[in-house]
Amino acid sequence: ESSGGEQRLGVTQKNEVKLFGGSSRGAEVLFAVQADRPGPIMSGTPVYLKSVGLSRTIDVEGEAVRTRTQDRGTLQRIVVEKLPPTSEVPAACPSIDLKGSEKAWLLRRGVQHALADKQQMAKFLSGHRPHCRELLKEYSKLWEAEWRQGWSSVLSAADAAEDSTGSPA
Repeated sequence: ESSGGEQRLGVTQKNEVKLFGGSSRGAEVLFAVQADRPGPIMSGTPVYLKSVGLSRTIDVEGEAVRTRTQDRGTLQRIVVEKLPPTSEVPAACPSIDLKGSEKAWLLRRGVQHALADKQQMAKFLSGHRPHCRELLKEYSKLWEAEWRQGWSSVLSAADAAEDSTGSPA
């Protein structure tokens, strides 16, 4: 709110996202909320905001918020969360040197939770910076270990289904 008046989020014809005065009621201030799965939208659920007027999805790149495409990717994925009060946020820990396996774990979680763009990470890891090769190797080992663990649980579930019925699932 500004000066006590209601404002609405909207999109200009130039694909800029901005606040409009409360009297705006047109398609420029209407959005469709889309999700990857049906059901209630909970804190932490990724959603996409599609402008009704322009049929484009809001994307966030750095500090820029725009509507450039109809894509539904990393830049367009928005997570609805309630921020905790500042008093509940712990102080940052001091800087420490991380081992390659710890860095790989952080990158893997960043990709899983859409905090890191997969394509940008791949570009970074394929670069010629110091330690990129080691980090890529650690990341690959971690990914494979997680994949094998997930795959073994799928096989175990299939075996259990076969055992209980006497025939393949």
